Amino acid sequence: MRDINLKSAPDPVILSHAVQDQRVLITLDTDFGTLVAHAHATVPSIVLFRGEFTRRAERQAALLLANLDAVADDLSEGAIVVIGNDRIRVRRLPIG
Repeated sequence: MRDINLKSAPDPVILSHAVQDQRVLITLDTDFGTLVAHAHATVPSIVLFRGEFTRRAERQAALLLANLDAVADDLSEGAIVVIGNDRIRVRRLPIG
């Protein structure tokens, strides 16, 4: 977010940019998934890291790369992918 001057932007602004730029949002913040679910949106896809083991950026990158083949189609179609310490959950969008 820092590279595109959105580091302190409100969550809806960040979501809007992700949609506009056709990006997958990678975050530790559960608010993004909640906003997308409540809006019944189909984009943007979100990768949500959960658990203490996933707090470090290097670990996040390793986990994402190790599991990308398994979730790539879901992310392309619109999904919230939750990567935790010991499992991955996928929820297709829209939710609800």
